[in-house]
Parts: sequence; structure tokens; C-alpha cells
Amino acid sequence: MSKISNALKMLFFLNGKEGYTKINCLADHLEVGKREIRRYRDDLEMAGFYIDSLTGSNGGYKLIDKLDLSLGLSQMETLLLNLNVRNNQNVFKSLNGTISIVSKMKQNMIIGDNYIDDETLYKLFAIQEAKDQNRKIKINYLSLRYGEGTYDVEPYFFKIERNQYYLFAFHCNKVKMYKVSNILGITKLDETYKIKQNLFDAEMADDSFGIFRGGDVFEVLIEVTGRINDYVEDFFNDKTDLTQDMGNTKQYKLKTHNLREVLYTILSLGSSIKIISPDKLIEMYAIEVKKMAHNIQDTKKY
Repeated sequence: MSKISNALKMLFFLNGKEGYTKINCLADHLEVGKREIRRYRDDLEMAGFYIDSLTGSNGGYKLIDKLDLSLGLSQMETLLLNLNVRNNQNVFKSLNGTISIVSKMKQNMIIGDNYIDDETLYKLFAIQEAKDQNRKIKINYLSLRYGEGTYDVEPYFFKIERNQYYLFAFHCNKVKMYKVSNILGITKLDETYKIKQNLFDAEMADDSFGIFRGGDVFEVLIEVTGRINDYVEDFFNDKTDLTQDMGNTKQYKLKTHNLREVLYTILSLGSSIKIISPDKLIEMYAIEVKKMAHNIQDTKKY
């Protein structure tokens, strides 16, 4: 990967420059000879990056079309290494396409300025690449309920909830959710697919709070007091509607397919929040508070 790494470093370096960069400067930056710099330029041009050259005292190399390099150099190197080792992929031939996919992932807010570990990045990229090509993927998945299994799925889109990535994909005549961190392996299949637009539109239009989906939709009404009102939208991922404003106290409603997801968020807000409805959620809250009180008593014994 040393040749690829140096060529990538050169690409990043030229991308940050407005004018022409002398070959001597590039050679010093990469700690290689001028001949290697010319080879890297040829390799990059074969990969689809046009690098202009200019002779004379003010000459050198210049990247004509600036790139949206959404990842840092080290993460891009690691991603290319993973693609090379795991997929036996010629990273030079696919470099331009790789950068384009990464840029699209940032535009779609799949990745951002937040830290993302290399393994998760590879999985997201592999799935996004298959999705862009309308190719099915085979995933090895560790389910908390069913254990480890293998599934052929059609990737639709990603969602991020509580700093966790989730893949929504079509399998067994419905859109299902898969936690990306529980995906143990990904294989891109030759079989192509078309998105079931009605299912896709229905899922995208679903404004329920949380990741889980099911037949029932619960409407939750809560009452929040104090400064926590400033953060309600953040805690509930902009899924709340303000129904009543009483100054320091406000009421909100939201929909969810899974009351337990709402419960855990409510518990994190402490005494500033009160559940108005539904009764089932109030019962769940009371049970959980009793368990917490019991745990506190047990702690005091020590």
C-alpha cells in the first residue's frame, strides 16, 4: 500500500493548493524522488484525476478539478486498504469512484464531522456502493433474538439513532432494520433489484420516534418542566409536536412503534418530565422506577 498511500497523499496535498506545486516540493513532502512523483501523477491520471503540468520557474503540478474529500487522509487510506484486502479491489482503478461514494455519503449525512471507526466506515461504504449499483447484498448478522444468521437483502437507506447506524433493507416482503454494528460480514451479490417505491415512501414518511417498526403505532403525550424544554427536540430527534405552552411547562406529543424506546429516553430526562399518556407507558415507567429504587437500596447496603 506504500505506493497507493503516497499517491493518495499527493492527491490530498494538490487538492489543498490553488496554484501549481513544484515537483521538488512534492518530493520533499512525500520523501521520495522526482521520478516517483511523476509515476504517482500518471497513476492518478489513470484513476481519473486530471493533473496539469507546467514547465518553467513557476511550473509544477496542479489538480484541475477540486475534490470534496469528506474523509481525512488516514481514514481514506484505511478504507482503501480494507477494499484492497477484503474485496481484492484495484484501488487505483476505483479511487475516483470511491471518493465519489464517500462524498455522497457525506451529502446524505450518513457520515459527517463526527468520529466513525474504521470498521463501521467500511461497512457503510460497502453497503452504499451496492445500493448505488442496485445490487443485493448477503449479510452475516448477529440478532439478539435469533442469533447469527445469513440474509440476502436489498439495501434501502441508513438511519442514525443514539449514535448508532441502522440499515433499512428489504427482506421477506418487508423493510427490516439491521444494526450496522451487528453486521459481521457483507458480500455484494450479482443479482440486482429495484426499490419498492411504495414501501420506501411509506418508511421515509413515517415520522415515528425510534428505530423499531411494527404494526402498532402509539401516541405519547408528555409534559416537560424547566430548561429541559430547550433540548426536547434533540432528545427525541425532532419527532415531537408542541401541543400546549404554559410558559415554564410545555406539553408535547409524539408517535412511536416501540414504547420501550421512548421509556429509556424519558428516564434519561429525570424528574423534569411527566407522562400523560398512554397508560401502558405510565405502567412501564412505574415498574422501571421501582427497579431503580430497589437497586439504590441494594447499593446502600454496601
